[in-house]
Amino acid sequence: MANSFHRWFRVDKAYYCVPPKCGGSAFYLWMTLQAGMTVPERWLRTAATAINPPLSITKIGEGEGKKFLAIREPVDRFYSLWRSKCRDGDHAVNQAWMKGLSMDELLDHIEQYPFGNAHWAPLYSWLVPGCRLIHYKDLGKILKYDLKVNTSNIQNSDPEVPIDRVKQLYQRDVDLWRRMNGKV
Repeated sequence: MANSFHRWFRVDKAYYCVPPKCGGSAFYLWMTLQAGMTVPERWLRTAATAINPPLSITKIGEGEGKKFLAIREPVDRFYSLWRSKCRDGDHAVNQAWMKGLSMDELLDHIEQYPFGNAHWAPLYSWLVPGCRLIHYKDLGKILKYDLKVNTSNIQNSDPEVPIDRVKQLYQRDVDLWRRMNGKV
């Protein structure tokens, strides 16, 4: 499994990982604002990683300091992925092919290429020893900043999410979510 998209960042004396669809854009915005920059949304990740280059996932495992991994309930994360990339489309050229995919078509693709893109890669793949799992909406409390995570609008015309199929595909992430919520 390639880990080129497993971005961990050192901020002060702690490490943070905020995977896509778990508040990543809000985190990148926070990093650019801390550096006094105003950046268009589509360039947030590029600017943030230029300011604070991501660290190797193997180095994080060895590092001292608190480690925070932001996670999101797997069905909600999948639904957000489908809404932003398939229903609404994405400005990223490399993701334009996703516009118009049904949820089942997207799940078929994810089953075939589970680590093909950071937006759908399983969250367990970002784990490092000793990291603390946090709800992605609680990241702002830890950073002591009023962090607003992006949301896409749920529409009445949206199809029903195939919950059982998503949970089966992301079983290890379901287990992480339950562990974070003290249900294991």
